[in-house]
Amino acid sequence: FTKQQTAFFSIIEQIKEQKYPLLGVMLESFLKAGRYPFNYEDPNFVEDISITDPCIDWETTEKLILWAHSTLNPSCAKN
Repeated sequence: FTKQQTAFFSIIEQIKEQKYPLLGVMLESFLKAGRYPFNYEDPNFVEDISITDPCIDWETTEKLILWAHSTLNPSCAKN
């Protein structure tokens, strides 16, 4: 999951350059980064971390999406 940002940057650049007919991208995202093995009996169970796939955190997801939007739509970028 730690390589998602690098892959995302590459995919958005490829879409921008129209190298390949890419239609979209998926990010594995949750409230906090990582993955926590599910166990109800664990007294340290953390509810804000994915129990399925390892994920990037919400703040990173937001930054990536905003960066992609401004990269693919430069006229919408903030000044």
